[in-house]
Amino acid sequence: MRSEDLAERAKNLLAHPKRTVNTRAAMRPQTKILAGAGIAVVITLAVWFATYRRMPSEPVYKGRPLSQWLDGTALAKGASSDEVNRTLNRLDSNAVPWLTWLLQENSRGSVDRPLFRAELQLLRYDSSLAKKGLEKLGQKDARRSSALTLLSLYAPGTVFEENVVRAILKSKSPLADFDHDKIVALGAFTRRPDLVLPTLCAGLTDRLTRDISVMMLSRFGSAAVSNVYQMALTEPGTNGPAASALLRLDRTEWARFVEEKQREQ
Repeated sequence: MRSEDLAERAKNLLAHPKRTVNTRAAMRPQTKILAGAGIAVVITLAVWFATYRRMPSEPVYKGRPLSQWLDGTALAKGASSDEVNRTLNRLDSNAVPWLTWLLQENSRGSVDRPLFRAELQLLRYDSSLAKKGLEKLGQKDARRSSALTLLSLYAPGTVFEENVVRAILKSKSPLADFDHDKIVALGAFTRRPDLVLPTLCAGLTDRLTRDISVMMLSRFGSAAVSNVYQMALTEPGTNGPAASALLRLDRTEWARFVEEKQREQ
């Protein structure tokens, strides 16, 4: 072979591109499935750790944990209704951390509302599964309601007060957007108008919560009147929700508000 042919052949070999492998295409279906499952597990664990709340020590009253006085177990085991009521009316601040945890655990989760709507649709077919699901959501809402009621009795004035108010503000019913129990509970925390009044004033804009919001605002005295007065000034005219609430809270301040509105015209 001539030297020119050998040189040309060497040149062609050197110029040949290296062979590459498409690793994505070469990945086996089983490997893809395992990889996807692994990612799903990691995400699930991350969400669980982010939302996990360690349950505080549950207080015991008359030899029974507090949960048994709330869920009907004490009644089923022989306690009378009067005994249950007396026990729940004689709790103390030691119950507050556990009740706060109970509130958080039974507040609305990310799937509660979609699940609620889906089960309502299934009821058209008389689904026993849907009825069981709705019953569980109802029980969850009842536990939340119990926690709100007891926290409004035993948390005000304690070292836990601010944390409890913030937990209540964040909490939502798993069933309804109309949250009567939440507004009533907030009305007990008259030492924290800075946290509570914005939510109670916001309740004035909804006809379903207007009356109960005015009732709870009346517990805050002049602090509530000042907040409602400023809110009423932002409304057009003198017949808005906040203006109506101001009339019920303080007639003198309402008259001053009307005069100020008239001067603006």
